[in-house]
Amino acid sequence: MGEYICLSWIGNELKSYELMCKKIFLPQYINNIRFVKKEPEHIKSVIEYASHFKPPYNLDGSIFIDFMNYIIHDKQNYFAVGEMSGTAMKLEIYQYEQEMRFIKNKKVRRTEIFNLSRPSLECVRFKELYDEGIIKRAVIARAEGDKIIDVSGKKFRDLIDIIMFYDNLKFIIDMSPFKIKKS
Repeated sequence: MGEYICLSWIGNELKSYELMCKKIFLPQYINNIRFVKKEPEHIKSVIEYASHFKPPYNLDGSIFIDFMNYIIHDKQNYFAVGEMSGTAMKLEIYQYEQEMRFIKNKKVRRTEIFNLSRPSLECVRFKELYDEGIIKRAVIARAEGDKIIDVSGKKFRDLIDIIMFYDNLKFIIDMSPFKIKKS
């Protein structure tokens, strides 16, 4: 397995790009409030980041973003476009608590990690998306069928409790105006 995914897009100005991105970077770029709002500076930062990589011999898939028709063609299995992982956030919370407790000898509130200025963290991007009203529901995967939870309007502290309580939890990002086509 390779560590790169091809990220391609065509923009409103008919410029197109084909970039090789490290897989670990892509969730930070796509599952992000700045992507949903189509902020030019965010897109420029991705181009600058990806321009440092040479095309590898083996890719683990591709994502094609059509900014003209607002469609994301997802042909990779590394992460879920349009979803935030409750498990990833739970792990980040535990790691942050351990770091503060053992390295800095400081007890922290679980809400603190969501307010850090580290957009690489799933927790930080989740809070930005939730605060903008873009995350409205969560899904708990269960053998007897998925359970959907309406999270719009919930207190943020209640969301943290949901994250910490449930396994197999994902939050759905309203990627409007984009539609996601999984291949």
